[in-house]
Amino acid sequence: MEKTKLTILVSVIITLIAAVLVFNIIIMTNGFNAPAASIIGSVDVKADTVEVYGQGRISAAPDVAYLTLGVENLSIDPKKAQEDNSAKMENLINALKNAGIDNADIQTSSYEVYPRNRYSELEGFTVTNLVTVTLKDVGKASEIIKTAYDAGANYFRNISFDILDRKQLYMQALDMANGRALEKAEKLAANMDRRLAGVVSLSEGNSGGNTPYYIQFSNYDYAAAAPALSDGGIISSGELEITAIVYIVYRLN
Repeated sequence: MEKTKLTILVSVIITLIAAVLVFNIIIMTNGFNAPAASIIGSVDVKADTVEVYGQGRISAAPDVAYLTLGVENLSIDPKKAQEDNSAKMENLINALKNAGIDNADIQTSSYEVYPRNRYSELEGFTVTNLVTVTLKDVGKASEIIKTAYDAGANYFRNISFDILDRKQLYMQALDMANGRALEKAEKLAANMDRRLAGVVSLSEGNSGGNTPYYIQFSNYDYAAAAPALSDGGIISSGELEITAIVYIVYRLN
């Protein structure tokens, strides 16, 4: 019995040794496929390429603001509601023009007439007429809001900032992204005692959605500033961030 157990144990050990030898032979013959590295900053030794990611980012002060404001009023007679609204809007637009806003920079963005009910009974008809004002001097935003308020505006919906020549700044950010991608590729190649031999492919992209020329935002809190609209409120335009991203594959020699 003891001899039989010993024979079985020796057979198991021989089988395990044989399996290990076969596995090593397979690895030496075919190579071992390790998990792929990150697509950003990876080297493919077999293809003799290096793939890198580059980002360029520029911050700049906005040079144009867009204000959306207007008049909202209520009357039991829908015709009178519209007539009253038209008179108030005419006064508002004239005030904006007198403040230096060109007619081409005042555009109707919304006009609505709808019934307003209170506890299932008709309270009247509401007319809302809004215009978007293009302000090419962002420093006058508070002044224009005060002017509009004094002229009868009682509806202030939005303010946003932009850069008129954002394309030029984006191109600068794109150059920066290309430069950073090249710098990373050269570093990765040098770590392997290799050199770059040219570009295999290049693509433009971002972390999500279409590549934007800019990010538009406003840090004006209307809820907090509403009581002070008669003084124009406090407007802070901040800066806009322009980002460009590239993915480049270089050939190695």
